[in-house]
Amino acid sequence: MTWTKLGDEFSDECANTGLSDAAYRTHVEAIAWLYRVERMDLHIPKHLLRRFVGSEQWESGVRTLLALDWWRDRGDHYQVVHHEDVIRQSIAAQQAKRTRDKRAQADKRRRDDRKAQEVSDEVSADVIPDTARQTDKHAVRGSADLPTDPRFWKQPHETEAQNPPAAAPASPPPPASFIHAQPQTERDHLFSRPMPGRCSECEFHVETQGHRDGCSRRATA
Repeated sequence: MTWTKLGDEFSDECANTGLSDAAYRTHVEAIAWLYRVERMDLHIPKHLLRRFVGSEQWESGVRTLLALDWWRDRGDHYQVVHHEDVIRQSIAAQQAKRTRDKRAQADKRRRDDRKAQEVSDEVSADVIPDTARQTDKHAVRGSADLPTDPRFWKQPHETEAQNPPAAAPASPPPPASFIHAQPQTERDHLFSRPMPGRCSECEFHVETQGHRDGCSRRATA
């Protein structure tokens, strides 16, 4: 940002000289343009003058300024002479301030970056040991800790195929007392087909009960 600085004596000098409104406005607008473009040589190209002066009598104002030797005609440009020391010092001051501001901003960014890095280092120093402890706690077991029995790694269907479950033992046939206790129709149903392991005469289970007393097959057994 630039600003136009005029000394306290500027307005008094213009009034004491009897500048017209056109000359005063043209002079002030020209000085403001010099501050804006920071022309240390105080040169104003003639073809640019009409772009920033607002007075309708600006040409008359320029002639007045030249007559007072506040401006000088340098061929293709005008040079401002009145108040030139103040203008140059003010332009140099605003350039120096801009340089200081840039340097201060750069220093602040560097300080902020260092603080951010310090915070990041502190956080990393706190987080890394915790992470290491968690990694040790939940580490995957090494090969030395794994079972060596190949049966451990077999799938369930492989284990069942190689070691089929034992067949359930056959239930023993009902005892003869149970058979005799049934009604005749039930007994006929039970003996409608041969019962393995029973004597065809006494109906005892030979392997577990032997033969009934008086069974003719008992003597032959």
